[in-house]
Amino acid sequence: IDTMDDDEASRLARSLKNNRTLIEIVIYDDTMFLYGYGWRNIASRLCNTRDITATYNDSNHTLAKFDTKRTTRRGSIRQPLKVRSYLAMNSLSNKKVVAEIKVVESHFARNFILDQFKEMKPS
Repeated sequence: IDTMDDDEASRLARSLKNNRTLIEIVIYDDTMFLYGYGWRNIASRLCNTRDITATYNDSNHTLAKFDTKRTTRRGSIRQPLKVRSYLAMNSLSNKKVVAEIKVVESHFARNFILDQFKEMKPS
């Protein structure tokens, strides 16, 4: 990769879908430029908020560190709060608890609507 931009970050995010072992990514790249959709794609892979089942089953609950070693005149590159929050959750050892926390925060913390449950069947 010549530069880590939003397109490359989006490809990286897609590769994390079925990850169950990679816990840390460190990128040493002075040409890293992530703005909007690159970070959004990483966040949505860490926590798929499409619905409760997707959040529980299709989110990455393993990656706990995404370190960007690039610095600018103003200091190091900071990830969006949402990405930092998901990475912190993923650092917990019990991945079932991580998935449950993401479900609660994504679907029950704000404007909860019971319609999400009307099609669900108990197992």
